Amino acid sequence: MSDQMIVGDSIRYLEYANNLSKGFYTDVQDPFLRNGPGYPLYLLPFEILRAPQLVIVIGHVVLSFAAVLFFFHTLRLYLSFRAATFFSYCLGLYPVYLINLPKILSESLTLVLVTGFLYLFLTSLRAETFLWKRATVAGVFLGMLLLTKFFFGYVAIAVLVICGVIFSWTRSSMTGRSVFIMIVGIVCFSPYLVYTYSLTDRMFYFGTNGGGQLYWMTSSLDGEHGNWISSDKVFNLDEYNFDETHRDFYRSLEGLSRVERDDALRAQALVNLKANPTHYLKNWIASVSRLLFGFPYSFKMQTPRQLFFVVSNSLWIVPLLFSTVPAWHARKQIPEEIWLATGFVAVYLGGVSLISSIGRNMIPAMPFILLWLSIIYCRILRIDLRGADS
Repeated sequence: MSDQMIVGDSIRYLEYANNLSKGFYTDVQDPFLRNGPGYPLYLLPFEILRAPQLVIVIGHVVLSFAAVLFFFHTLRLYLSFRAATFFSYCLGLYPVYLINLPKILSESLTLVLVTGFLYLFLTSLRAETFLWKRATVAGVFLGMLLLTKFFFGYVAIAVLVICGVIFSWTRSSMTGRSVFIMIVGIVCFSPYLVYTYSLTDRMFYFGTNGGGQLYWMTSSLDGEHGNWISSDKVFNLDEYNFDETHRDFYRSLEGLSRVERDDALRAQALVNLKANPTHYLKNWIASVSRLLFGFPYSFKMQTPRQLFFVVSNSLWIVPLLFSTVPAWHARKQIPEEIWLATGFVAVYLGGVSLISSIGRNMIPAMPFILLWLSIIYCRILRIDLRGADS
């Protein structure tokens, strides 16, 4: 097993799984809530059985296959067998996903939950009558997704509000069903919120990393691009050239609990934003670029690795841009449930771009994007390569 599989986030996920095997998730006295418990719960059986780490990776392959099957059945609702097969391969062979597949990361579990949710969501909305059991299962898949990537908790709440407003105006059955599914997902997520409340006395407290994300996104010092940076790198004088302002501030946090540090980072982020809002806009543009193209990062030399992200994502970004005009002209031909699914992923991408995004954040969005492209290029556009005289 390569050491590259058990560094960074992988170590933390395995530690959470080890904690669960001992009957707790995090330290009650000083809770460390960087991630939701979804992926650690997946790792728990492997931890209990002391399974080799290679077995976890094999499990990722199984999850990936299940995700592709879910996506294939989703596409078959709208496309021919051949077209559905092609776009299913596009998802399974998405390069940014494949490079993360051998690592002990939550992307494989996230992908199967996203594709399962998407399939159940669309079939629930398309049904002539309200299939409440199917809609409930869709909500359960969403809830498990929230537990795995709790940023989707914010997405679900936002979509719930948006669909609720639309439903109050239009009484559309599809938006009403969407509201039901969002509520079920949030209810499934609520035990985690009850747990964080018991540790922090904070309502709707998702984790202890939000303050750090906002702090770096609002920092306006030279050479920075808004990406999140760990405190150990701030004090690594040999490798990183951070401004003393950061070191002085992080020294002031010593002795605080993780929740208190998160509060202090959030407060300083608000100060930074008020002092220089235009720099946040600059960092937001950099965040979008990291999401799509894998750069820029603060105090890092650019490497050929960036070309990997540029080439991989250009394969869908260019068709996506070209799809906007025909989609607008044929907007009435696009099924309503596709618009709702597109709205869901738009809220996700818009929200995640506001924090320190990285290339992995694009993986959960790919089933939605590929579904959109398949609808536009296989059902809306008709390309005729024959000559005018033929």
